[in-house]
Amino acid sequence: MLLAACGSDQAASPAESTQVDLSKVTLRVGYSTNSGKGPQAVREQSGAFEGTPYKIEWVAFTLGDLGLQSVNSGATDLQLQLQLTNAVIAQGNAKVPWTADDAPFSVIGAAQYLTKNGIEIVVHDGSGINSVADLKGKKVAFSKGSSSNYYWLLSEQAAGLSPGDVEVAQLSVSDSRAAFAAGDVDALVAFDYNLATLIRAGGAKVLASSGDSLPMYQLLAARRGLLDDPATRAAVADFYRRLAVRDVRYASHIDAVRAIYETLDKTDPLDSAVVAEGARQQQVPLDDALVKAVQDEADVFFAAGVIDTKVDVRILFDKTLAADVPASP
Repeated sequence: MLLAACGSDQAASPAESTQVDLSKVTLRVGYSTNSGKGPQAVREQSGAFEGTPYKIEWVAFTLGDLGLQSVNSGATDLQLQLQLTNAVIAQGNAKVPWTADDAPFSVIGAAQYLTKNGIEIVVHDGSGINSVADLKGKKVAFSKGSSSNYYWLLSEQAAGLSPGDVEVAQLSVSDSRAAFAAGDVDALVAFDYNLATLIRAGGAKVLASSGDSLPMYQLLAARRGLLDDPATRAAVADFYRRLAVRDVRYASHIDAVRAIYETLDKTDPLDSAVVAEGARQQQVPLDDALVKAVQDEADVFFAAGVIDTKVDVRILFDKTLAADVPASP
């Protein structure tokens, strides 16, 4: 099932540079499979990346930080779906502090998740836990160094809980869900679309959610020096425009997206609408609000001991490319 079949001609033809020869350019683009096979299948079946005047080599990584390591080493050129926390931890735990001149990667683009609920904290229905403060002395699961980790730290602080008041289980999303279902943890923190089945099946209730108060982003990272070559820079700009095309087609063909998730990731049809809507995104400018969001995460992670060094994330941002590429409609 191709999303491209329903796409407009206008969406299928991002602006291309006619000033340089792109035929000899190959972009090695990493993406994460930690959310399943669906997101990449949707990306490819959108048709947004067909007919490029350059070559694209897609490279799968099980985790975003592995993809970032590949970019840092120069093995790949770009990393999609990079969570803010991956960038923050890489910089904050570097053995030698980075500068703008020697940082191994730069952030050249960003997208915002359009999920309504964002990250949620769920507890067992009937547990008697009615607030985050009630989790004192309980056990909470989330992925270490993730956006869920960040939201938990904010929630813990807002509830007046101190480090050590709650026992933490740092598990993958799938392991966290299994532990919660087995009753081994009292609460679970994750993106709403990862919790859809638990909530629908009953026995779990939402205790808190980030909602609009904490916008969620993912970053497009580029290896150092990638934009120095004019032809490669033009190819990356074209690729960036095509990401916006993918966003438009995703949003206008949710039923096709649902079918992809149901087929490839075995998402229950009863949950696929929530999963598909929760994973929607659109490209956004690299503005002060975005930089502040990354800096806020870095500051919270440093205070909590997740990263070793207090960092200035501004050195990671290269706004020169995004300034020339329109955001998603």
